Amino acid sequence: MNVKQLIEKNHDYIISMRREFHRHPELSCQEERTSRRIREELDKMGIFNTVVGNRNVVGIINPGAEGKHIAIRGDSDALLVTEETGLPFASENPGVMHACGHDGHAAILLGIGKSLQEIADQLPGSVFLCFQIAEEIGKGADEIVAYLKENGGVDQVISTHLMSWLPLGGITIPDGPVASGFCLFNIKVKGTGGHGSRPHLAVNPLMPASEILLKIAAIPTNRHNAFDTCVVSPCAINGGNKSNIIPETAEIIGSIRSFKYGDAQKIMDVMKT
Repeated sequence: MNVKQLIEKNHDYIISMRREFHRHPELSCQEERTSRRIREELDKMGIFNTVVGNRNVVGIINPGAEGKHIAIRGDSDALLVTEETGLPFASENPGVMHACGHDGHAAILLGIGKSLQEIADQLPGSVFLCFQIAEEIGKGADEIVAYLKENGGVDQVISTHLMSWLPLGGITIPDGPVASGFCLFNIKVKGTGGHGSRPHLAVNPLMPASEILLKIAAIPTNRHNAFDTCVVSPCAINGGNKSNIIPETAEIIGSIRSFKYGDAQKIMDVMKT
């Protein structure tokens, strides 16, 4: 039986696991049930597995084998979104939903493991199945990378991401970067609080915060190489909660995304100036 036939054989299994994960979504660093179920499934397949760091799970097909070492990675955390699809397998966790495809990623990786384990004796090396937690908040990956290094490293890492805009059943393998790296930023502006009727006696932090927001959003256009794609996305500005009180502080939070290694740090350096 070839790999294609094995995947087709496990087609229904992958769908059932995806729907189970979708029904029971968990937020970043809270993937207790998800990680437990992943380990239970790997145990059923006879695949050695271990918890790495917080709740990351790494399964190994042919541990210690000579030859190539390949890592295949999938994430498993959900988002703070209320599901209103009405699907029979809709989220049972109020306010939390798999809205970014990570239920599918975890299920696909289990399906890959199930299929490859059946032909483990034909594989010219080891396969590391890396189930990453907390991808949405930029955690989990470092722990897995450290684990892989401690265990001899790998020759190649393979990953995928579900894309809703592709035709059903379609795949794309572009040349060059596919997904960006990112980092988060948090800017606090301190002023002097006061009453709205006496703004001259206060220092309103919302004014400079607004100017800062506009300037940092324009950094990729005005201060960065146009051939190296990156974006600065201010995603929230918070300050005060009363219509007649000037707040003491204002806060801007957001993210920086870039394809080229080191570009995010360059943007951060510009922001600090």
